[in-house]
Amino acid sequence: MNGRRVVVIGGGHAGLSVIKALAGKGFDVVLVERRENLVFRPGLTFVAAGLRRPEELLLGLDGVDRFGARLVKGEAIRVDPGERVVVLSDGSRLGYDYLVLAVGGEPWDGGVPGLRIVNLNPWSLEGAAALAEKLRVLPAGARVVVGAFKPPYPCPPAPFELAGLLAAVSRGRFRTTMVFFEEKPLPKLGREVSGALEDLLARLEVEFLGGFTLDEVDVKGKALLGSHGRQGFDVLALVPPFRPPRLLAESGLSPEGSWPVVEPWRGFRHPRYDDVYIVGDAAMPGLGAPMSGFLAGHSARAAAKAIAGDESSPGRAYAECFIDVLVDGVAAYCDFTDLIYSGGGPHCHVIAEGGLAGAYKRGYEAWWRDSIAPPQT
Repeated sequence: MNGRRVVVIGGGHAGLSVIKALAGKGFDVVLVERRENLVFRPGLTFVAAGLRRPEELLLGLDGVDRFGARLVKGEAIRVDPGERVVVLSDGSRLGYDYLVLAVGGEPWDGGVPGLRIVNLNPWSLEGAAALAEKLRVLPAGARVVVGAFKPPYPCPPAPFELAGLLAAVSRGRFRTTMVFFEEKPLPKLGREVSGALEDLLARLEVEFLGGFTLDEVDVKGKALLGSHGRQGFDVLALVPPFRPPRLLAESGLSPEGSWPVVEPWRGFRHPRYDDVYIVGDAAMPGLGAPMSGFLAGHSARAAAKAIAGDESSPGRAYAECFIDVLVDGVAAYCDFTDLIYSGGGPHCHVIAEGGLAGAYKRGYEAWWRDSIAPPQT
């Protein structure tokens, strides 16, 4: 043990990846997390479609001690980077030599009146389970509207998978409409990937409304008001935009309402504090990169290497996207290295279509549970 303490705030993919990368390096690693369980988020679309049970996605965090880390269950409400102290909601204080903020983002309604009242957020376990129950008793001919109306949000392909799954399981019993803030599906990933997603939605007979902006939700009339006039719905399940956690601004680590600036070439270090690192979803919007589990892992490994004084490369900053809609689907590979480190790219291509995309996704979950998630008792 070298006596140096690393405090990691946030026990999601990025936080756990940091802990695992630091295992055996001699640091006193402390994980601060308020949640009892971690949720395997890529499975939420299957919960929403009624194809998986919510409890299948829950993983306890107590096993982090197997990675040589100590779990402190609590909420970090402030960081004093000058004093190198984390303040918890119960008033206790944790000193650190290095701080890693893996705090993600916070979902909100985007300032759209009425949205919070009727929307079933499919990117939360509660919202996904509620959506599955609604769909179970939905009358024939009803209209379900899904999608995303404003960035950023975690896992950009997720709304496309949800739309496809709902169309597949409905077997024509209800109509599925997808709204999206860009004209085409994920155009920044290039024509090949965007075109494959467009073709997938067409094969599944999902109505796609691109270039969609949302001004208001008519709660009583069950309608979306915006760029495409008045769009009625029976069930609404939009992925909300995410905003920076208040912890960052209140600790002076980012301007109010803005995503933080990081230096990826220095292990995603904060530009003003050489002992503070910001990784995962909280780091990506400021770089123009998507919130992705793969990129969370990359940033976590880079931070761990910087803390340990390891000057070797953390590898390519790539992501694999799996859109699994049972017997159909699309899998894509995207290299974001140029985008993150020099402002170019990304470079993406389709690696699988059809049912093979689902095999890729199941393989990813098996790897994640074996390599990233804490051992389960």
